[in-house]
Amino acid sequence: MTPPSFLPAPTAPGTPVQSASQGLGLPFPLVVLDPMPLWSDAAEEQMPPERTGDGILAVRWCGAGLGLDEQAQAALYAAAARAPHPPVSADDLAQFHATLGDDLRMAALPASAIHGPWAQPAVHRSAGSRWRTP
Repeated sequence: MTPPSFLPAPTAPGTPVQSASQGLGLPFPLVVLDPMPLWSDAAEEQMPPERTGDGILAVRWCGAGLGLDEQAQAALYAAAARAPHPPVSADDLAQFHATLGDDLRMAALPASAIHGPWAQPAVHRSAGSRWRTP
């Protein structure tokens, strides 16, 4: 029996784009597809994650640029809109994985890697002042 999902499956345009990072890496935008910690990355990079671990299933932006520009946001929303709803069969996940372009990648991430909603980068007001967000 598959555990119930506590959050509804994301749908565009209300899908929140999240911020995540791994190790000492820079933050990257993503959308969570299944918030249940059931996933692990496949041994082969070209394969979708498998339901054999304790990671959260997400689609992350891997395209040009580090931030969330219009292209990244549109691609993430489109992926979330066509993603299969949990519980996901291996066949459905493989079909969805095949539709992702070069700029998107499915990943299984530990919950601690996901920081919350993507925010605008900090903007410096003036020399000697504190950082602020717009």
